Amino acid sequence: MISVHALFMLQFLLDVILVVLLLALYKKLRMIDPSNLKRLIEALEHGQVLADKIEKNLKEKREITERLEQLVEGSPAQGAHRVSSIPAHSGKREQVLKLYTQGKDSSEISKQTGIPMGEVELILSLQKSQKPAA
Repeated sequence: MISVHALFMLQFLLDVILVVLLLALYKKLRMIDPSNLKRLIEALEHGQVLADKIEKNLKEKREITERLEQLVEGSPAQGAHRVSSIPAHSGKREQVLKLYTQGKDSSEISKQTGIPMGEVELILSLQKSQKPAA
């Protein structure tokens, strides 16, 4: 069995190692330049903004996917009815189609109308699917 004296020596040795590591950490922390720290914080904040934008974009894509799945699941007659009624409220569909015929892309249309880009893309894709093949 290990004696009390050996355990005491082991504990003392571990305490010394811990103190040395703490001193090394303190020395490293003192070497950090505040301007580098400020740049790191700014980079992290910018990263958060980008992450928020990605999250919003993914949410829009999920909504589009769900809408398209609902349209695909319905019969052709129901699908046609849904297509014409999805964005009809408040003239969104007309706004989007008008800007699209003027040569605007979905990003520009979204910015001008305030309609999420995912919804703009959905309206345009549904409009394209309604046109008879030539």
